[in-house]
Amino acid sequence: MKRIRLALFLSGSVTQHSLGSWRHPHSASQHNRSPWDRVPFWLDIARSAERGGYDLIFFSDSNGMNLGHADRHDDAVRYAAQAPRLDPLQILPAMAAVTTRIGLAATQSVLAVPPFVGARTWATLDHLSGGRAGWNVVAGYLKSEGQNLGYDDLLAHDERYAYAGEYIEVCNRLWQSWDEDAIVSDTAGSMFADPTKVREINFAGKWFRSRGPAQVHRSPQGRPLIIQAGQSPAGRAFGAQNADVIFAICRSAAQMKSFRDDMRKRAIEAGRDPDRIKILFGMQPIVGETDEIARQKADFHQTLVPLEAGIFYLSGHLGVDLSSEDPDLPLRSIDVPGVQGILDAYADTSGDGEALTVGEAARRHAGSVGFPQVVGSPQRVARWMLDMMEEAGGDGFMISPIHLPGSADEFSNLVIPILEREAGRSALDLTGPTLRERMMEE
Repeated sequence: MKRIRLALFLSGSVTQHSLGSWRHPHSASQHNRSPWDRVPFWLDIARSAERGGYDLIFFSDSNGMNLGHADRHDDAVRYAAQAPRLDPLQILPAMAAVTTRIGLAATQSVLAVPPFVGARTWATLDHLSGGRAGWNVVAGYLKSEGQNLGYDDLLAHDERYAYAGEYIEVCNRLWQSWDEDAIVSDTAGSMFADPTKVREINFAGKWFRSRGPAQVHRSPQGRPLIIQAGQSPAGRAFGAQNADVIFAICRSAAQMKSFRDDMRKRAIEAGRDPDRIKILFGMQPIVGETDEIARQKADFHQTLVPLEAGIFYLSGHLGVDLSSEDPDLPLRSIDVPGVQGILDAYADTSGDGEALTVGEAARRHAGSVGFPQVVGSPQRVARWMLDMMEEAGGDGFMISPIHLPGSADEFSNLVIPILEREAGRSALDLTGPTLRERMMEE
């Protein structure tokens, strides 16, 4: 079996995916034992994740709060629905300073800054980390994000991906505007960099104009590892054309296989080698020394998550007011404008062949935001992962902790050693000098 890649999902908040994580007694943020809004908290996580064998740290992010169905910030603040939230681009350089191997990725919307600024930011992080930067490119979906950034309204869904495609094109040209050997450091000739190897790009498109050249020289990876998570047809097309890694939410082996097969087909149609696009599936492991201990942990976790928080959170992500819907109504019967991947994860199947209702989806969303919960002993969790890779294909998993740092460390200590033994997936043995090369190694 090929190597399984593992990414640790984080948000710069007291909650990650579970809206109950900040209430968990083992959360480091409880009682201010290790303040989540201070550097040591995040450095401890980075060191532990690298030591434990994760390949990648991945921060989600947004420039707006999830306002839910009420179009107010009250519930986001009340339930700590990833609010307040720190800027991960301020956290990653600090993590880079205390690690040497693990990939460092974060989400940045193409709405947030002009392409020239975005290209400079990511090239800088790639240099500072020694070629370990990863950028999760998003096109924006929250109305509040557009409002916060000064837009009257967001573009239509598919047009947002066209906008993102042009944005990436500008960035690619800027990243390539310095040749790899442009810096010559010729002290005798008083030439630091050869100007014939640095070019203007003079880009003029539908949305963007940029003269160039880039303000940062060619970085170790040439460009950061590009990550993408859109699961709509437009999102998949964007990923097939641009992404190195695609992150998907699927609740069954059948969904995973269907998604992987579709992405490989799209990659070929886009003229790319499908093996150069790695697919990670989301999962939320709850691990105990025995199945019974794990089940007790999962049951306790669910008591920390208010159902009302799930209704609010799911409404915001799907862009529709679910508070007035019959909780027994199948979710697939509702037309939504929001995050298609989340809808698909809930609406297709519950994993046992039955469609999820609005109420069931809301409960799950508050606890895992669509990630399948895998509960059991280390052996059971590892076996589920190995079986999914065998049945569905794919390249690894995005791990969503139910509290920090404890559940991420439990997975490192209890499950990763089994995966290393049975699948040969040790991230510590990789030899590639950059994140992209290590992620592509088999």
